[in-house]
Amino acid sequence: MSSTFEIRETQQEILVSGWNYRFGWNRLNGRLECVEAFDGLNWNRLLPEGCHAGFSWLPPVIRCEIAGKDGDSCLLQVEYANSLWRLKAEYTVFARGYVICDFSIEALSDISAAESLYIGIPLDEEAVFSHAYRLLNLDNDPDSPRAARALSVDFSTDGRPVTNSVNFLLESVMTGMNGSICQKVCEQNNGYRYLGWLIGSRSDFPGGWRYTNRWCLTLTGLDNRPNRVRGQRIYHWYGHSRPLYLTDDILVEMAEYGCSLLALHMPVFSHIAGSIPKDGEV
Repeated sequence: MSSTFEIRETQQEILVSGWNYRFGWNRLNGRLECVEAFDGLNWNRLLPEGCHAGFSWLPPVIRCEIAGKDGDSCLLQVEYANSLWRLKAEYTVFARGYVICDFSIEALSDISAAESLYIGIPLDEEAVFSHAYRLLNLDNDPDSPRAARALSVDFSTDGRPVTNSVNFLLESVMTGMNGSICQKVCEQNNGYRYLGWLIGSRSDFPGGWRYTNRWCLTLTGLDNRPNRVRGQRIYHWYGHSRPLYLTDDILVEMAEYGCSLLALHMPVFSHIAGSIPKDGEV
């Protein structure tokens, strides 16, 4: 397991963190209430106070536990239920900084009424949108598989061009709870903006009705961890023209200009693994 991938479990919270992200579930209600990103300098809370990511409404939680750890990931199983609805969610958190949630919703009563259900993330206005930012994939375009399934924002927490990115994806966008296409939502509210999908409008559902889908939340950020490449003056040699190979004069000139790392991108290196290049000069 990655040395920066940590899982902390208490009676109130399950917190999964890596070098640039933190995801935390409140075990008392099963909600994803902590989403934090590291910008290379500081940690930033992306959710506004009192909000949570994922489902807009949930029945009371009856189970919230870690079901397994495998390599660089862990699995959380959460079950919510009342007299009308049962919602089961399996959250798989990966060490690279993303969460995949497989979920099912089942109607338990003869007639189960449901409010409109949204799936997405509210993003704090001050944390995400107070400096440079770019919203991506906002159109509902069923002919574009990537755009149809993704909502994204690149943003900066200070004067740098970009420090972090948030992506929220929905796997099946063509069929929502009411049988219609899921609609993207980008709404500005008091102190935050909501990015997500309208999965189902307010409606009544018969007993035994069931709906399944899957969503994903990813976080990325600047990596300021020690790196041997950082601070190097890197030169690249492609060898597509003459001279094909580096001569001593070229190497000396690179050294005079301060080259400390040389990357070779030469056609002769494009051979089948295990074979020997026939050019003996390499």
